[in-house]
Amino acid sequence: MTRIIAIVSQKGGTGKSTTAFNLAAALSAEGRAGLLIDLDPQASLTNVCKIPVEDAVTMADVLTAEPDQRAATFNRILVEVEHLAPGWRLAPSDITLSRAERILPGDPFPSLVLRDALQNLPGVPYCLIDCPPSLGILTLNALVAANELLIPTQPEGMALRALPVLFETIEIARRANPTLSVLGLIPTFVDNRTAHHKEIILAMRKKRWPLIPHVLVSRSIRAAEAPALGRSILDYAPDNPVALAYKQLAAFIVNQEDS
Repeated sequence: MTRIIAIVSQKGGTGKSTTAFNLAAALSAEGRAGLLIDLDPQASLTNVCKIPVEDAVTMADVLTAEPDQRAATFNRILVEVEHLAPGWRLAPSDITLSRAERILPGDPFPSLVLRDALQNLPGVPYCLIDCPPSLGILTLNALVAANELLIPTQPEGMALRALPVLFETIEIARRANPTLSVLGLIPTFVDNRTAHHKEIILAMRKKRWPLIPHVLVSRSIRAAEAPALGRSILDYAPDNPVALAYKQLAAFIVNQEDS
């Protein structure tokens, strides 16, 4: 059975797309194949993967297809991203996904559309969904389709106020997907030199929020350079602390395969 992991945050700039492609590369290094789904109309993940989408079929076509054609359309749009993560394929996105987002509420079951599309996934162990930076209908579709959630978050005061809203949305999604679980929170763009970041992470622990053990993604120039080149941080700077963090994250996830 494929583990479908949605990477979700209601705030932009938390590193969702960065987490998606670097985690795919780290899981690939662990010998795991998989799929990436770009569910963000900004198409950051598609752009990082250097996939041209002019006149291509994308996730917008999947979500607006007739119900009996969604799964077939999804399997038809997958493209290889061997240069980024050997053994992985991408379901690309583009700005037309914004139109799908507008018309989905007209579907009789608008939050179940993506789940329908993923009914016949290829035989791979992992599927990572890069969600948009909002808690709208696209993100709700991801929450209903996924088995597990990863939540990247910058260690800022706003996160302490915003995360409870996300947790409330997760509870709403569990009405349609009662087995949905949270793998954990990943502090991103962490600057260990600042007392503020340390205080926020400590506050998250005191609230007993599910931080993934020993995984902190630090702020890094090298990590910022890699996506522009269409490369993961593991390939571009394998000794960088950010590369180590994503290797630790992949190991954490793989270790739960049989649990």
